[in-house]
Amino acid sequence: METMMLGEAIRQLRLARNMTQQDLMDQAYLTRSQIHYIEKNKRIPRKQTLENISAALGISLFELFSYIFQ
Repeated sequence: METMMLGEAIRQLRLARNMTQQDLMDQAYLTRSQIHYIEKNKRIPRKQTLENISAALGISLFELFSYIFQ
């Protein structure tokens, strides 16, 4: 089983949906710097932030974490 970092997974899911960081920022109610640091694995997001991100990506929090451990 291959794992990836959380930020990498969020970035890949965002790009797979043809979303820019701006799109994710607007839909997840985050700032550009928050998105940047999360995607670069320099910041661990809070549960609410992860819920906002997964909702913006159109997946559940469970699906987000399942994607990491594929």
